[in-house]
Amino acid sequence: MAFKVESEFESRDWSGGSTRELFIFPICSSYAERNFQFRLSNASLESEASQFTSLPGVSRKLLLLDGSLQLKYENEKPATLIKGECIAFDGGKDMRSMGRGEDINVMTTGAFESHVEYFRLSIRKMIIFDFGEDFFSAIYVHRGEIKLQYGNQFFSVREKNLGYCLPASAEEMKMEGIAPESEYVVVRINIGNSKVAG
Repeated sequence: MAFKVESEFESRDWSGGSTRELFIFPICSSYAERNFQFRLSNASLESEASQFTSLPGVSRKLLLLDGSLQLKYENEKPATLIKGECIAFDGGKDMRSMGRGEDINVMTTGAFESHVEYFRLSIRKMIIFDFGEDFFSAIYVHRGEIKLQYGNQFFSVREKNLGYCLPASAEEMKMEGIAPESEYVVVRINIGNSKVAG
C-alpha cells in the first residue's frame, strides 16, 4: 500500500472554484493534455453557478462530500445531489451546477470502470472491505482518521490524505475509525492487467 499526503496534491483553479489532483494514471500522463486513463481529484465549488469542463471521451463520477448541489445535465430535469450521494455522467456533455460544496471526481476512459462509495465510521467501529484482484483501490479521508489492516500490516490514513493499493496485492481490508467520527471515500477502478506504479 502507498500513500500521498495533502502537500503532494497538485492544486489549480477552475471556473467554479479550485481542484486538487489526488492520483492520475499513467503516472506520466497529464490532465492538461487529456492523455490519462483515469484520474481522481478533490474539488471545491465556490461559485453559486458553475459549468463543468467539457471532457469528450471521459466517463465521470461525482460524489458530494459537503454542501448541496442542483445539477442540470443536457436537457434533463435538474437533480439535487446531497452529501454522500454520487452521480455518473458523460464528461463530453453539458453539465451545470447551482450551489456550493466539495466533491470527489473520478474520471475514466476506455474500458476502465469505477466504483465510488462514501462511508462514515465512529471511533472503534470497523468495516471489512474486499477490494478485488483486478482493481486499483484508493481511500481518501475527508474528515478524521482511519486505521487500516491489510493482511498482517497496519496503516493509518489521516484527514485530507490518500492511501492506495495495486491489483494482485488484493486481500481483505479492515478499516477502523480512530477519530470520534471519520468520513472517507473508497474508489475502485477495474484495471485488469494494467500496471500502476506508486
